[in-house]
Amino acid sequence: MREPGRCLPAAGPLRIVALVSMTRTQARAFRARWRRVALAESTALQRMSVSDRSRALAALMASHDAIGDARRLAAEDEVVRRRWSRLRRAARG
Repeated sequence: MREPGRCLPAAGPLRIVALVSMTRTQARAFRARWRRVALAESTALQRMSVSDRSRALAALMASHDAIGDARRLAAEDEVVRRRWSRLRRAARG
């Protein structure tokens, strides 16, 4: 039987995926931490002024130009989908 928190060897030749097991108590603590993060983030967003929100939206919209051509991104998406598919097949054995 595995020890809690110990990494498992990655399956297949890719050796990218490492699964970590955790106890129920560790999982609950993990979820509780992320709930606190989400609450802090939500609170911070609610406290933002309209001008700060406007600047954040403008920065997000300007980032579209930095991302590049949609066709190139679609091709990259396909490569990533194939890679994830290979990872899933390797992990299943």
